[in-house]
Amino acid sequence: MELQPEIINQVAEMLKAGGETIAVAESTTGGLISARLLSVPGASSYFLGGTVIYTCLLYTSPSPRDRG
Repeated sequence: MELQPEIINQVAEMLKAGGETIAVAESTTGGLISARLLSVPGASSYFLGGTVIYTCLLYTSPSPRDRG
């Protein structure tokens, strides 16, 4: 997945200008979207956090403790 730096910068600027925040849930991107959003200076003003669930095992279990 290729995310153009210009697009990420535009998204970051829009979030900052509007006082908005973002949180992401990723799968096959493996954290790439979070990494790109965090690469912009000042990301802490708009990026709340994210999670990456990459394997089918975690898709079907609400908690790692539930896997036995």
